[in-house]
Amino acid sequence: MMPNLRCPKCATPIRTHEKNCPSCDCFCGYPNVRKAEEAVEADELRKRYDSALAAAGARSRGAVLASYENVLADSVAVVCRSLDRVKALLSSDDAVYSTFYREVLSGARRPADSPVETQRAATDARVFPQYQNEMRFAALSLNGRGVPVYGECSLVLKSMAIAARATVFWENTVDFCNRVCPEQNKPVPPGYRAPWPMRATLAAAKGEPLLDRQATTEEFSRILLDGDRFVEVNIHGPFNRNSFDRILIGTSPLKRDRAMISAIRDVIERDGLGIAIEEYS
Repeated sequence: MMPNLRCPKCATPIRTHEKNCPSCDCFCGYPNVRKAEEAVEADELRKRYDSALAAAGARSRGAVLASYENVLADSVAVVCRSLDRVKALLSSDDAVYSTFYREVLSGARRPADSPVETQRAATDARVFPQYQNEMRFAALSLNGRGVPVYGECSLVLKSMAIAARATVFWENTVDFCNRVCPEQNKPVPPGYRAPWPMRATLAAAKGEPLLDRQATTEEFSRILLDGDRFVEVNIHGPFNRNSFDRILIGTSPLKRDRAMISAIRDVIERDGLGIAIEEYS
């Protein structure tokens, strides 16, 4: 099927995975953002949001949902990594946050012989067809903490560094596809993704069933991200140490961890990165 999008400069047809025009190299938008902005995606998401509003009203939770959506407007994207990997990433402007696929292709990483990585490869090819190598993954957060299974350091990305190229997805895309559309030959249903400025709408629609009348800010954070339940952030292209706003690290009594945290602080101060470090218990 021929694409509907054409280059705004030379009118060359642009395929769904292309960021730049193959004829004149004009920038034509990030493919994940274009996908999320499609009318069918926006219409289906709006239906889910309207259903959430109706459900909240029927449960006398309309005001709570409005409060939740309001704080979601300031939600941030967070990636989690180990202390040593964070130290390496922050130590030089040359270090970039890469993707699994690029690390494997460069020989810097061995793919694990596991069902999870097989499922991830298959899912990425469905959700981000022909441009999965460009995608980085984060979690949407209200308190700056991410998904700890990926590492003890939560790196908060500056919104300005990703806003134009980030989208959000209802949940972990692998879990979603396994649960909702496991058949590989079937398309991913629309209405479960949104561009970054619409993240509050999507997260509010998803979180409505979990809201109670006395929900607090702390409970809002837990509703948005609790263990392996989170809204996934999909970012096209790389980022580096200048893309981060702050780092949150759980307090550790281990001598090695304390030394590594001190070394991270030294790098930030030495290079004037302006990244705040917050430790929490």
